Amino acid sequence: MKPRTKKIIAIAIIGIIIFGVIFFGGHLFKGNVSGNARINRSFKDLTLGMSLEEFKSKLIYEEGSMTKGTSYRSYAIYNTFYNSLYHYSGQGKRMKEIKNVYSVWCYFLENKLFKIHISYLNSYHPTWDNVIHNAKGKYGEGIIEAGNVIRWDDGKTTLTIAKLYGEQGLNISDSYSGDHYTVTYKDNELSSLIDKKEKKETPEI
Repeated sequence: MKPRTKKIIAIAIIGIIIFGVIFFGGHLFKGNVSGNARINRSFKDLTLGMSLEEFKSKLIYEEGSMTKGTSYRSYAIYNTFYNSLYHYSGQGKRMKEIKNVYSVWCYFLENKLFKIHISYLNSYHPTWDNVIHNAKGKYGEGIIEAGNVIRWDDGKTTLTIAKLYGEQGLNISDSYSGDHYTVTYKDNELSSLIDKKEKKETPEI
């Protein structure tokens, strides 16, 4: 191939890359969030990446049993079911409660908070469009997944809003069974470590 031909090809490739970055608004590197927006990484007393030590010093919590034996740990906070079951029986301190929130689950890997999962009371019934209104205004249209699930990803953090169906424990103050909303914030880098750890621990075949 002649040097002139190679030069033309190189210029064309560079042009395609520049066009892609401009045309997609940088989404090749940022995920699907519009403009220069960055997804919020905090909720109340929580911030993605915070240490387990800081978390335990700030909040009343209950460790989840389902993650024992895994590479990460889970803790429930702002949990109305915990308050109705344990606090009123005199077995534990009362957790903080947040209006319309049933519970918040926090997931830690290597003592760092990598996921915040917020479950709203199933007696809380705004429309789907109103639930996602603020997120769409900040981050754009998002990616629609199966059913009522929408996701935004800025490359560092993933935000997922979902509408689910099912009972929420045995909450004494709210026995309603039906649709409820969840909001999840996830640190992409820390979350990717779980996949790597699980792959290493899978049995040889």
